[in-house]
Amino acid sequence: MPIIARNSPSHRYVQYSTSQGAYDDYDIHYHEYYELYYFVEGDAEYMVEGKVYHMTPHSLLLLSPYSFHGVKVCSDAPYTRYFIYFSPEIFPPQQRELLLSCFPENQKNTSQEVFYEHTENYNLLFYLENLVASQKQPPEIRTQYFDIYTSALLAQINLMGQALRPSPV
Repeated sequence: MPIIARNSPSHRYVQYSTSQGAYDDYDIHYHEYYELYYFVEGDAEYMVEGKVYHMTPHSLLLLSPYSFHGVKVCSDAPYTRYFIYFSPEIFPPQQRELLLSCFPENQKNTSQEVFYEHTENYNLLFYLENLVASQKQPPEIRTQYFDIYTSALLAQINLMGQALRPSPV
């Protein structure tokens, strides 16, 4: 599983990877930080808080801290994805609430979406590719790029979520 970029101090981490090989079961776990999972291709299911989502190309999962989740790869087809971990402290306090508003606070008791399919019209892949590429910069600016590109990605996801929510009647 090749790692294209990694930046882990203070819960900053991004990975793009492709692997092959089916898993028999879900590897259920949780994190103390936020996770954004973008599915590119393969045959996989993702379980979040007991609910199973069949991943389709360009689908997105938004995982709040402490939400139980896990992936099950269903075949030997190439399984390609991006995922990002981060803590809320990477964002300036005046932007934090807005940027994190796309994540459900408690995924068991909310109507807010955790799963989006067919996100290709919202150019999320553009932001993800640039985030990964930015992590090849010198170490002294890598963290700044991570924060900037993650902020831009979350702003785009917020706009996407607003566009996809039904209008109030």
